[in-house]
Amino acid sequence: MLLARAPFGSLLGRFARHPVLLAIVAGLAAAALTGRRRALIKSEAPRSWLAAVPVAPLVARAEPLALMLAPVLWVSAAATLLFVTAAVAALVERMPTTQVTAAYGAAMAGLGLGTLVSYLVPSPRPEVLPPGSRYVPKSGARRARPLAPSLAPLGIWAVRHVFASARPEAVTRATIPLLLLMPLGTFADAAMLVLAIAAVSAGMLMLVVASFTVYASSASWLRPLPVRRAALARHVVLRPLAAFGIAAVLLTWLLWAFHTYAGKR
Repeated sequence: MLLARAPFGSLLGRFARHPVLLAIVAGLAAAALTGRRRALIKSEAPRSWLAAVPVAPLVARAEPLALMLAPVLWVSAAATLLFVTAAVAALVERMPTTQVTAAYGAAMAGLGLGTLVSYLVPSPRPEVLPPGSRYVPKSGARRARPLAPSLAPLGIWAVRHVFASARPEAVTRATIPLLLLMPLGTFADAAMLVLAIAAVSAGMLMLVVASFTVYASSASWLRPLPVRRAALARHVVLRPLAAFGIAAVLLTWLLWAFHTYAGKR
């Protein structure tokens, strides 16, 4: 099959043979994305500059709903494109598309059910961080230094954003599904390698997303100033790019270690 030659062909083939597992994974992802987005919008809505703007009741209800469902809609669009590619490849090779259609239906059903389940789960309580928490900015007595305006601190912002997002509650919610998906009889060292690979991969993905977010926010804030986009991008991207390279080396080593371990077994 033509799709088998693609980088993710074997992975897609496994999911196509296990539609129930695909529906469970899609449902968990949709529930997590929608719940997190809903909590974020509810926490930011009272502080929005547009909170006091009079709008039509239909717009007031439809806009938050669209913002909450935006991540799931993006995932649905990506899944649709992926499975359309798989169906076209199957038709080119004159293969039946029953498996691909069943997998696509399972994925869409999982996304829909996960979204509905996220609305049944109560929103988390507002988190009150203690004064000594590492997520709370600390101010200390410092010596007065001459002001030297620079865009260099923007480079560490994306990295700090990733570390601040890795709270124990978020790490626990992401780790439990991985542990539940591991088959019975998995050794502890293999499970630790899988968790480490998942953690580094998630960190790299979060770093890419944080870099785009920081660049967009910085460009919006600095729009009135005569700052060139190229200079801003250089200051924002260089440090995250270095951190991404270090994480890529670490991920390569973990994959090599897992491959060596699997070969010995």
